[in-house]
Amino acid sequence: MNNISFGIAMSLIAYYFVDVLQKKTKQAWLNPLLFSGLLIILILSIFNISIDDYMLGGDLIKALIAPATISLAIPLYKNKQLILDNAKLLFTAVCCGIVSNLILVLAAKHLLSLKNEVFLSIVPKSITTAIAIDVATYLGGITEITIATVLITGIFGAMLSPLFNKILNVKSDKIIGLALGTSAHAVGTAKAVGTNEVQGAFASTSLILSGLLTVLLNPLFVQLFKLL
Repeated sequence: MNNISFGIAMSLIAYYFVDVLQKKTKQAWLNPLLFSGLLIILILSIFNISIDDYMLGGDLIKALIAPATISLAIPLYKNKQLILDNAKLLFTAVCCGIVSNLILVLAAKHLLSLKNEVFLSIVPKSITTAIAIDVATYLGGITEITIATVLITGIFGAMLSPLFNKILNVKSDKIIGLALGTSAHAVGTAKAVGTNEVQGAFASTSLILSGLLTVLLNPLFVQLFKLL
């Protein structure tokens, strides 16, 4: 097996294994994205396999992130009338999500005394990776930190969603989808799509809308950060 096939095979097998394990145990914390990554790191360490060798195949999978994200719009198209009927709810929820994210990162900056570059790197933590990288670059952040915080936000957002829904007694598929798409971006949207089409449609719409609004508000953010 060549290195390219090895990287692809390891990624698919690790993800499939954890996904099956999660479905059998029904443990929300057993996130396939997080634990398949940890499993791959463990295997590479045990067998002393170079990360460069693994990434020959891993890079091909990484290249599929953009088309995979686009495919999340399928439930949106199938439920377009439902989306249009709830446009006001969608816009309000996304705006609230963007503002609350900004307040959270501002609080983190002051409470943790974050350097400006680090602070600017975590501002786009709740939008999908492809857009977040461009936003962080525009703001003057460090893209590696942005990627890490986006991944952590998505994974833990998807993992903790069932717990918070239970605590707050949230049962509406519309609200759950909106929360996942706005706060946990593509990872949360993928979880919503896997649950049902209504959740998937609202998560996909909020994912797209929050990304677009964040990009459009970039100039305002830059001026605001200069004052803080």
